[in-house]
Amino acid sequence: MEEEPEARLEFLQRVCEAAARGLPERPTSGSLRITTEVGRSVRDGKLAEMFIENARAAGIDAQIVPTRTAVVDAVSKIARTYSIRTLHAWNDGTVDRYGLGTLAEMSGLEIQRWNPEQPEESRKAAAFGMQCGLTSADYAIAETGSLVLTTSREKGRSVSLLGDVHIAIVEADRLIPDLYDLPQRLLKDHPALLPSNVTVISGPSKTADIELQMVVGVHGPRHVFAILVQGD
Repeated sequence: MEEEPEARLEFLQRVCEAAARGLPERPTSGSLRITTEVGRSVRDGKLAEMFIENARAAGIDAQIVPTRTAVVDAVSKIARTYSIRTLHAWNDGTVDRYGLGTLAEMSGLEIQRWNPEQPEESRKAAAFGMQCGLTSADYAIAETGSLVLTTSREKGRSVSLLGDVHIAIVEADRLIPDLYDLPQRLLKDHPALLPSNVTVISGPSKTADIELQMVVGVHGPRHVFAILVQGD
């Protein structure tokens, strides 16, 4: 194989040095040396406040609630604001974990849980007719204000994609500083097998036509809510 031009190696070396933030280097077989990790834009600080600020800047209506029991009031308020009568929820324990079953008693709100045992046609019909999807979030990224969702049999992708409103609940201990942390966290939490799908949500669905006219909600929810739970 022909050797890399010296100018190219020097350029790549400068890029690596610029990206590094005082991290140790390891030599490679050539003259180029790379760092073990790229530089970070988020190091210290209050991750919860940073996430809320950046999520709101991206168009996500984000809020902090002090305890799990406060989630019911937060979801109920969203449902009243958008006249939601039925919530389609993941069947991953989220409804029970936050006591959301009481919403039926409080306001008559119906909760339909994702059921992978149902025929596919039934799931599709319910998903395309939904107004609001309710999910947990596996992680929240402070740097970008993004929500990260993984899917499984109990966590159908349609629930977060097809409703006009999407409500995501995330625990404070699932906050990660920036996007660089996500692959490592996924490997740690799923050592045997990575999820088949990982979705990073950075605001409501947006698209633009050839005249650059922005339209919200064409390919996904128009309204995205993030509820960050700080305590038990």
